Amino acid sequence: MLEILFIGLVFVLTKIFGEGLKPFGIPQLITYVTLGIVLGPCVFNLIKPNEIFYIFAEIGILFLLYESGLEINLKSGLKTNLNGVLVATIGAFVPFFIALIIAKFLGYNED
Repeated sequence: MLEILFIGLVFVLTKIFGEGLKPFGIPQLITYVTLGIVLGPCVFNLIKPNEIFYIFAEIGILFLLYESGLEINLKSGLKTNLNGVLVATIGAFVPFFIALIIAKFLGYNED
């Protein structure tokens, strides 16, 4: 029963702080994360994470990924950010192949 009270407290506080800081131009997501850090074990340790908080955290991450995915426009993004995609691809493959060559040079086998 106490966990439900704390979850309700977290929801109410995040909504109050999110709406209260909106006139300053601070996004609500930033206030939610900051309040979670302050109330959680990092600062005041008011809310100790248990199984139900991890479940809600996973659900929150799913909603965040879903909402951010809705805002992505791939057609315009690929047209304008083709250089970024190229740099990211090269940045992923070049270190991989350099590490592969160094591993072969040092005598590591595929076994």
